Amino acid sequence: MKAFGTNSTKEHVQNNKQTAHVKKAKRKNRFLKSSAADYSLKGDEALRKKDYANAIRLYWESINTISPLDENEHIQELSQCKKKCVVVSTLLKISDTHLKDNKKIESRSILERAESLIGPVVKFDNQQENSTDEEFQVVHYSSLTLCSKVMETKGDLDVTEGDLTTAEDMYLNALSHKRSAINIMRNKKSVASLFVAQKDIEMELAIILKKLGRVLQRRGNYKESALTYSEALSIWQENQQDKTSVEDTQLLQNISEVYAEIRDYETTLQHIKTLEKYFKKKESKVPLVKVLIEKSNILTLQKKYVLAMNAATSALDIVNENGFEHNEGPLSRASAAEQVAKVLEAEFKYDDALLWHKQAHIIRSSSLPISHPLVLQSAKYIAQIYCNIREYDEAKYLLKEMRDRVIEANGLEEHVSVANILDQIGLIYVDQKNYSAATKYHKRALEIRRICNPSTMGLDGVETLGYVASLLLEKGNRHEAMTYFSEALSVLRKNHCCSSHPLVIKTIRNMTDFDHVEDELESISVKI
Repeated sequence: MKAFGTNSTKEHVQNNKQTAHVKKAKRKNRFLKSSAADYSLKGDEALRKKDYANAIRLYWESINTISPLDENEHIQELSQCKKKCVVVSTLLKISDTHLKDNKKIESRSILERAESLIGPVVKFDNQQENSTDEEFQVVHYSSLTLCSKVMETKGDLDVTEGDLTTAEDMYLNALSHKRSAINIMRNKKSVASLFVAQKDIEMELAIILKKLGRVLQRRGNYKESALTYSEALSIWQENQQDKTSVEDTQLLQNISEVYAEIRDYETTLQHIKTLEKYFKKKESKVPLVKVLIEKSNILTLQKKYVLAMNAATSALDIVNENGFEHNEGPLSRASAAEQVAKVLEAEFKYDDALLWHKQAHIIRSSSLPISHPLVLQSAKYIAQIYCNIREYDEAKYLLKEMRDRVIEANGLEEHVSVANILDQIGLIYVDQKNYSAATKYHKRALEIRRICNPSTMGLDGVETLGYVASLLLEKGNRHEAMTYFSEALSVLRKNHCCSSHPLVIKTIRNMTDFDHVEDELESISVKI
């Protein structure tokens, strides 16, 4: 006969064992989390000390404490998602550490692993998105935010490597995931309280938009760039008590640049006036001078010469009345003087314009290296004035002297600055209708560009290719001209220029003499 209560006693003992096992598992989990966090904090401290190798070692210790790094693990439950999120967060720290140590290849490799881990988590979470469980919503938000950060960081790397097409895709993906995370915060107030304020996450969205706007601008997609910058600016202003901040001014400058590119000068001026008002209020003299110079430049393009001269001389007065640090004073004075010259040149007052351009050139030559772009720019403007008054020999003498000085300073002829000067000399010979001499100079410029930048040659190379091709067309050599135009399109593709980029449009227009231009246009729409 069984004793009374034997079964219930056994069940009680068994339940106690199970409870003890659960408690032990929870204690172990808390210990592992604590150890992982400890390693991660020590890694942060090593990173602050720029001890990159030790920081990476500690971050990996943190990851190994949490979970083995298994990209092929099938996601079946929420606990797996939580672990993956913590691991990916630490991988982002490792990637950032590699970047700080100038190890881009290692950084990209880590980002690829992070993407392979977080992708299945986001997919699993999306399948459960109708869940009302608060813990799930927290994990869903985390996975989306981390995926956005991985894509954004990959986009940043692509930009540094010049792959603007891929960078654009990465930023668009980052935006998509960031917007989804923001929607979770808006719809689940209890989730939002566990994280940063909604304002902060929207600021992060604005930063990605700004990066995307810059990529679109560089690719020549100016209308989309303007819209993207404007959205970033709107978000930034909505979340700032001070309606105009430093970040706002940078975005306003970006937007004004883009509208100037598409020749919407009225919109450009609107943004410039906002900047002018802000810098006057803050008494920020150096940026105010730059804004006034840009304002003068736009007014000159609109042929509003009196207003343009007022803006340029106002910039000059500010420079003369205030002592700027280091080279800011002389260089700002040179920029203002150059803008005064541009206004005078637009009014066909060449003698006066020449004096102001020479003043700018003297200042820059004494403050900057001879091969600096601003020094060469001043020389180019002086040469252009000489050409306008038909003093071609003076123009060529100045530029050839600049070429010789650049070669002497750098110790070699194969320098981009030399190529730029040779192109300018070639254009003078074109103006004189001496096409043989012009072709010689442009071809030598092209040779130098190919040596200096053999992979892409840059957008200046596209201009040079266009010069050579146009001269060949002038001589009736259509076949050879086509090879140079085709190479120009190839360079534009390598530089990730979209079909609306001014140089793409210009190159296509130059090719309209060819019978198969329609085929080229169709090819461009696909490839660029």
